Amino acid sequence: GDIGRALALQPAPPTLTSLSADGVAMAAYAKGVDLMLKGDTVAAAAAFDEAVTKDSGFTSAWVQLAGANDKLGRDEEALEAARQAVAQLGERSGRISFEARALEASLAGDFSRAQQVLTALVARYPHDVEARVTLAEAYGEEGQLDRAQAELKTIVAASPNHPRASYLLGKFAILAGDHRSAADDYLVRALVIQNRLGNLQGRADAENALGIALYELGRFDEARQHYQNAIDLRRQIGD
Repeated sequence: GDIGRALALQPAPPTLTSLSADGVAMAAYAKGVDLMLKGDTVAAAAAFDEAVTKDSGFTSAWVQLAGANDKLGRDEEALEAARQAVAQLGERSGRISFEARALEASLAGDFSRAQQVLTALVARYPHDVEARVTLAEAYGEEGQLDRAQAELKTIVAASPNHPRASYLLGKFAILAGDHRSAADDYLVRALVIQNRLGNLQGRADAENALGIALYELGRFDEARQHYQNAIDLRRQIGD
């Protein structure tokens, strides 16, 4: 990203051993962000963990660590990281504070509180697509499937290549019993986008969800193949 390009312009980049603790933390954070974009969540979590070990006040790294652990199903570690992020924020009220507080509430199972925080975030930053996707996910997690799907359809209409929005549409369609739309539309689109991005974690999530939808439709051989694809992808990233 921009950090990597900036470092590449330096005539004699320092080695990690010559960097300050803050510099090491930033390098680890940048590595984690890059790994998340590639879908290597396991390695990304390790990088974010290194960042907060070097700089315990690195709020953004705590938030990213919470998100990575959440994706990996490490519930207790994710919640602890989110709590650390909120503790570091104090009374600050920028975007990162909204994100951290919403994530903490969601991981603690307080989806109503998460919605309140995210609604305030979207009100302040109405064009923030990621905030709107996260809000839609909070609706869905609380069982407001119609509301979640309506929000996600609006997002996909404006940003058709958003991979997580398409995946969540598929997920919530499955929960709503609309397995055909999930299998033949939303999740196929999500998988195509993740393939284009080369995101292994995103591909695995879409493959797994496709397996669920196809199983519910009685297309067992196809379902089995998508489940196997998800297993193979997750093994590649050590999940």
